[in-house]
Amino acid sequence: DILLKISKANMTNKNTTLSIGVLFGIFGFASKLLYRPFILTNHVNDFGINEFAPSFFYTAGMCLIAAAFSKKEPFIKMIAIALGSITYELEQIFTDRTFDIKDLIAVMVAFVTSIFIFKLVNPKGKSLN
Repeated sequence: DILLKISKANMTNKNTTLSIGVLFGIFGFASKLLYRPFILTNHVNDFGINEFAPSFFYTAGMCLIAAAFSKKEPFIKMIAIALGSITYELEQIFTDRTFDIKDLIAVMVAFVTSIFIFKLVNPKGKSLN
């Protein structure tokens, strides 16, 4: 009986983590494909939010999605996602893409935010599977 309750709680935590991750991913797409063009086209001063919002939302979303599907060590998966995002941002220094320090900061803030959300949803901090 207690194992069933634990299993149901873990499934609820997994679904919540996954849902928040997907929502953040959707915000990432929306900020890049809808919000940014609107801001740039209409010359709105949004204090640079359009520049770092996609990096923040994509990274946080992917960290949470990876944690939701992680069978072991969700934090290791989240670290791997964050390091991949940082690598992607740094790679832009050496290509024709635009490097922006705000994106690196957004990735780091997204990583910390995703850990906070994961711990809030799953106080024990263990795998959700």
